[in-house]
Amino acid sequence: MPEAAARFEQAIESDPNHAEALDHLALWRFQQRRYKDALDLYRAQSALKPDSATTHANIGVTLYFLGRPEEALAAMQHVLQLDADHPMARKLVEELRGDPSRPAR
Repeated sequence: MPEAAARFEQAIESDPNHAEALDHLALWRFQQRRYKDALDLYRAQSALKPDSATTHANIGVTLYFLGRPEEALAAMQHVLQLDADHPMARKLVEELRGDPSRPAR
């Protein structure tokens, strides 16, 4: 996969708006646990696809893995505005709201 990641990086260098390359490279970075890099790539992709529930869900999950639950919750609530039936967003919102270590609202 490192060769593929290099190709995605080259594609993005040639065209910073290459949404597919951004998505694939972000997923690769996420799988490598390079969450900050993945978040930057997913955010770049969201600028290209502002109405993509999947892209925003990826942002939310990445924020969750970065230990930023409030931002993850906000991202997933945005996903549910875009797609009220998005299963990953529903699950993470329920998990974040049900976390006993979080203050009640």
